[in-house]
Amino acid sequence: MTQRKRSLHLLLPLSLLVACGTSGDTTSSSTPPTVEPSSNDAAASRPAPAASNASADAGVADAAATPPCPSNGSWSSLVPGPGQAGFDATLASSVERYDRLHDALFTKATGLAGSLQVTSDPAQRAKIETLLSTPWAPTDTDPTDDLLQYTGLDPMAFVTSWGMGTGMYAGTELAADAFRYGVLRDRGGDCTAVARARKMLDLGLDALHVVVSITGRPGSIARGIARADLPGDGASPVTPLVDSAGKALPPEKDNGSWRADNSGLYPNLVWIDSCSRDMLFGWTMGAASLWEVIKDDPTFDAAKKARLQGDMKAVLDGLRIVRAGGKDLELWDADDRPTFHGFLHESSADRVYALTNGPAALMALGQVAALVSIVDDASSKAYLSTLVGARGLPDAIAQSLALVGLSGDQANHSGYNMLFLTGWLAHRYVGDGAARGKIKSGLLTQLYSPLFGEKPSDWKQSLYDFIAATASGDGWLGAPVKKTFDAVAVANGLSSLVAFRPAPLVPSTVENCDAAESASGLCTLSDGVTTVKVKTVDGALVANKAIPMALRPPSNFYWRSDPHLVNGAGSPNAFMPGSDLRVAYWLGRYVRVAP
Repeated sequence: MTQRKRSLHLLLPLSLLVACGTSGDTTSSSTPPTVEPSSNDAAASRPAPAASNASADAGVADAAATPPCPSNGSWSSLVPGPGQAGFDATLASSVERYDRLHDALFTKATGLAGSLQVTSDPAQRAKIETLLSTPWAPTDTDPTDDLLQYTGLDPMAFVTSWGMGTGMYAGTELAADAFRYGVLRDRGGDCTAVARARKMLDLGLDALHVVVSITGRPGSIARGIARADLPGDGASPVTPLVDSAGKALPPEKDNGSWRADNSGLYPNLVWIDSCSRDMLFGWTMGAASLWEVIKDDPTFDAAKKARLQGDMKAVLDGLRIVRAGGKDLELWDADDRPTFHGFLHESSADRVYALTNGPAALMALGQVAALVSIVDDASSKAYLSTLVGARGLPDAIAQSLALVGLSGDQANHSGYNMLFLTGWLAHRYVGDGAARGKIKSGLLTQLYSPLFGEKPSDWKQSLYDFIAATASGDGWLGAPVKKTFDAVAVANGLSSLVAFRPAPLVPSTVENCDAAESASGLCTLSDGVTTVKVKTVDGALVANKAIPMALRPPSNFYWRSDPHLVNGAGSPNAFMPGSDLRVAYWLGRYVRVAP
């Protein structure tokens, strides 16, 4: 859905860390292996697990062997699972519906999820509910054909327009798939459920390779991909990378042009260039989460693991190049130009360079640390050590991250989303304890709950809440979360997840405040109880406090949208994949809590 654009607070360069990029949805997938994931970890029939077992949250060396199927793991998690006090079976079932559609429908075109336009035929749409209420067969390990198999509905006929799979949305869906598989594999998922989840993760592994290789230039990565032979984003006209004289097109670099396959490998795919920071961070979160879960899992092809390492090394090596302007950490495109919003250097303020600042430092450190966790070679580790030590990125994070919250009504919530994502990556993958302490301090006291300015801790943005709770308990790749974690943050995050609309998510128009209320500045929301003060900012009506999730207008990714937005238009034939719900829930289920 269209998001409100905020003007930038020019006096605060740090607030320029906007998530520049089309706020388009992520959609379908290519033709990699089909699989049916099963988030049925919540099913009442699932036996309660018993003993501890391997997962990245318990330590790097903890996942050396594949657990038996079903495993006997019984570890506690940030968001409680079956057999754990506080487990919410209703929420788990709600997420399972989103998972089932993710596997059977949203990833059908390219292997990557995104928003769809579907037929208005009520008979066909009723079959979606049939699918969601029909258990898969006990031996059915392939979820990708579920819609046709269990309802007779052909996804290619049901969908009228396929959206592209883009980094922020499809990338975080990859992370959700990785977390889901890790939970099912390590904490008592039945064998069919584990196999279905594994197949979806393998499908995503192949699709992620396409995202990197389709550009034809090592170090570049697509903003998104789409099928050229299907209606939707893939039918967009393409622009050549260069003209007949070899000059880059378009003459002035923009925020994304559709390109033909530049690798010679994917004739039925097109890609959009100018990968912005937020889209890059989504891809990176997906890649790092995937790697963390499959690294020591012998059921995944060793050649594919090596391929993922090679792909991410190419991206990292590109970021390490010191360009003509004297800066590294710039993302460049296949047309030999920097992407429009691909500046990650710690002194960047969106597309310009200023002083070293906390927000830019957090984004740079999270991005690099995550890639280094995958590449895992001496040169890459030395580069990360330079960012941590000589260049002082953790110090910048601890000292000046709070400035991002001083923009007030002008805050760009895509920027907040980027900071929490890269905060997760930095705190999880930076191995130096002292540096991680500074990252934690910046995350909690300057970003999540600062003394002054905007306070995301009040917004009940579930992904932010779970990331903050993990940091509060010092959880990272090498250790589980301590029992002293911020339980209030987890409770706040869960309160929003349980309020998500059920799948299939069809965005409906929301009018909390009518014209008269908007003019008066005082509004009672559609629940008839909650009262807020409202005003118009940049053409959008916003409240003086975050709107409860059940009443918020539609969004394709709530953690990237302003939680103060009051009204919003819907689209009766749109289906949204629920990337926001899935990544928050499965991250919470994946993060281990120490005994």
